[in-house]
Amino acid sequence: FLSIVAAVALGLFPPAPVRPRLRPRGVLMSLSLSSNPLLQVVEAEHTQNIIHHALEIRNETAGGISGMKKYVVKQSVVRAVRQQQRKRISKVGTAIRAEPAHGQMAKTKLNFTLRPLELKDVGTCFHLGERIFEEGKFNNLYRTWDEFEVVSVINSHPEFCFIAEAHERNASGYDVTVPAGFVLGSVLIKKHGKFCIGYLDWVLVEPKYQLQGIGTALITRVIDVMKKEYQIKCLIADTPAENRPAINFFNKRINLTEMVPHLYMSRRVMGPRPRPEADVEFTIRRLQVDDLHTVHSLGEILFEKFPNLIRNWDEHAIMSQFQTDREFSLVAVVNRTIAGFALGTYIEKPLQKKKFGHLTWLGVDPSYSRRGIGQQLVIEFEDLVREEGCQQLLVDTEADNIPAIKLFNKLNFSHVEKHVYFSKNV
Repeated sequence: FLSIVAAVALGLFPPAPVRPRLRPRGVLMSLSLSSNPLLQVVEAEHTQNIIHHALEIRNETAGGISGMKKYVVKQSVVRAVRQQQRKRISKVGTAIRAEPAHGQMAKTKLNFTLRPLELKDVGTCFHLGERIFEEGKFNNLYRTWDEFEVVSVINSHPEFCFIAEAHERNASGYDVTVPAGFVLGSVLIKKHGKFCIGYLDWVLVEPKYQLQGIGTALITRVIDVMKKEYQIKCLIADTPAENRPAINFFNKRINLTEMVPHLYMSRRVMGPRPRPEADVEFTIRRLQVDDLHTVHSLGEILFEKFPNLIRNWDEHAIMSQFQTDREFSLVAVVNRTIAGFALGTYIEKPLQKKKFGHLTWLGVDPSYSRRGIGQQLVIEFEDLVREEGCQQLLVDTEADNIPAIKLFNKLNFSHVEKHVYFSKNV
């Protein structure tokens, strides 16, 4: 059987006992499996449509930028004349915006402000995301957006969560303030703080307020705080591959030029199946506290050659998994030695009465490759999410990871959605 060195990526989780949503990071296999961070919304402003300024005053030190001392965002009038009316997608995910028709100009410049996101805003952000991330447009975003996603990011990294408010006059002539967009960010800490990675989890702008520079302002603000508070060394973001405006935005506005193609794969949860034949005796059991160090060390070895995976694999990942999703955490044992692991979660969409199982990390020691261990770990993880009432099972992998794709195809994963991850050194 194919060599299984598998990994599925998670995000950081809050230390508090709030169940965080594990952000899929993408599967990488030597065979390495993983599931990549999901999903950020980015307003892809077109250069001919918007002139915007983000002014930063920074202190230059011998160690680099110490932080932004002042931040100003100015909104300018849209001057470009449209060639035709069409829709553009603005996010890493799904916000849709309609451009003005030919000859139509933006009437006024929007007055908006940014402020830290508070508890009173959590419901507003969740419902805005539910409305924008519709099923059938970008399914991987729809599946991974839920209450836990919002709460976990805000609970773990509130300093990287901001809301944009538009100030306008309503039909009755009164001045009102309305939510126009939000950003949720986080920081992944490697090696006890020696290597910090900023992650743009979600950025969303209300469609009626797009093409006004709000997305740019939100992202710039978060990056500024990440630099100042954590001195991040790397920034990552992601979006569906067909979202060309967002991809152009990442490339041209944020200078995220390093791209890694990914595939999301899914299928309906299947019924119980017999255990496949294996030429080594092994058992599969739940992850225990004594296993944490061993599993983390094995992951460090498996993912060392894969930058995107090693960025997301740290001690916080395995401890948060144990804290919040212990019942979906499995290890394979050969002669009292851990030979592999499968870590995952489930995602619930209560309004649609749907549940999705998500395999987030899968790894097998190369010494035990081609023994059927990886396949059996996936099967037993599927048994767990079936018992939870999940209707679909999700996995993902790098697009050029042929062994992983073959494994998933063998396990009947057929529905494929293309995704892309971006990164840059800061």
